Amino acid sequence: MSMILGSLFKAIPRFLRVPAKAGERAMTGVRISPVRPDDAAGILRVHLAAFQDTYSKVPGVDGKALARFVRDDLAPRKKLEWETKAHGKGLFVARSDQQVVGFCEVTRDKAGATLSGLYILPNSQSRGLGRQLMERALNDLPRPVTVTLHVAQDTPAVGFYKKSGFEATEVIPTPKPLRDAGITLPLIGMKLELP
Repeated sequence: MSMILGSLFKAIPRFLRVPAKAGERAMTGVRISPVRPDDAAGILRVHLAAFQDTYSKVPGVDGKALARFVRDDLAPRKKLEWETKAHGKGLFVARSDQQVVGFCEVTRDKAGATLSGLYILPNSQSRGLGRQLMERALNDLPRPVTVTLHVAQDTPAVGFYKKSGFEATEVIPTPKPLRDAGITLPLIGMKLELP
């Protein structure tokens, strides 16, 4: 029996086996579940707050240009997107006191899967929610599968994904909507092979 469990343990990706970090403040009363149609507004709130907070700290990013981009481009575009996607597969939310405090979206295609978004409210970060959300979303995928993602350079998320077993594969120029807003934010492509 222990030999079977040992084999299963080795097949689990490293990030799923890592215990909570020392000093990580656990959040009590958080529930992770598939998205519900009424989660769209909460997802949008988390997405915009985490996006603004994270990317405003990247060296060289103009905070005023970023705020304009969030207000004039990202917010209207994502509002429509989340209202549409709040019925889909591969989208999980973390709730605390009935409020959405984080979400993770994984989309599937013939080539594999893409971790399209993992966002946590700034005041709920560093408590293990990102790891829990990603674990829930990735465990929902058929295996074997290659999971890819794009993440902004010079953000703590790069280290988070590396610790989770993702490997950097490419540098990607700043996406057009950000460039058009006068923001330089190059990305890194990463991938994870799940057996």
